[in-house]
Amino acid sequence: MSAPILRAEGITHAFGSLVVTDAVTLALAPGERHGLIGPNGAGKTTLFNIIAGEIVPEAGSVHLAGVNVTRATPDRRARLGLARSFQRNNLFTDLTVRENLAIACAIAHRVSHVAWKAFARHREVHESAEARAVALGLEDVLDTVARHLSYGTQRQLEIALALALEPKILLLDEPTAGMSPEETAAMQAMIAALPATLTLLVIEHDMEVLFGLADRITVLDYGKVLLQGEPREVRDSDVVRSRYLGTQ
Repeated sequence: MSAPILRAEGITHAFGSLVVTDAVTLALAPGERHGLIGPNGAGKTTLFNIIAGEIVPEAGSVHLAGVNVTRATPDRRARLGLARSFQRNNLFTDLTVRENLAIACAIAHRVSHVAWKAFARHREVHESAEARAVALGLEDVLDTVARHLSYGTQRQLEIALALALEPKILLLDEPTAGMSPEETAAMQAMIAALPATLTLLVIEHDMEVLFGLADRITVLDYGKVLLQGEPREVRDSDVVRSRYLGTQ
């Protein structure tokens, strides 16, 4: 395994007397697709928030591309190449798809004025926005207001906004949650088609989706790592089946 682009080591955090993550360690190689699963309360979202910089852990460290970012802000981590999506859509719902993408691309291009009229003249912003739309199958809805999109397309747009920042690592939090089977299939295909150089860490409740996408999976249980391995190992594990998948 090459040097990890993302390493979380000994991550421990509690809310009051409740230990939510307990000495969790994981390491992702460049370009790896890594799944994170576990029952509700297993500590998945807390670990995501620690990696993203929303929470400073009580113990342990987070490294991005060899840089210790344990106490760094989310902005600092973004500059090092980390982006994330959220479990709920985080869009400018009254703006069009084109305008949402243009704002994200303006930030990526370090255009200082991000108000729509202020950066409308920047050709590279609009070219980048349209290229992102084409790459992720959003070209037909470029001029649709975001709140009028289907739920699945809104999630697609949110990932496109994260990708506009040209990250090296993308954290995806429940990308198919609340989707119809058709939307889930479309999202799975979109994630599978992301550049092979992009490292992914994905929380996902749909095991079939995750088994189809992930190179490796970490299973959390009561804040601890229950198992780390390839999808086949996780699927075949008696412990995982009894503790999480609910079968004997």
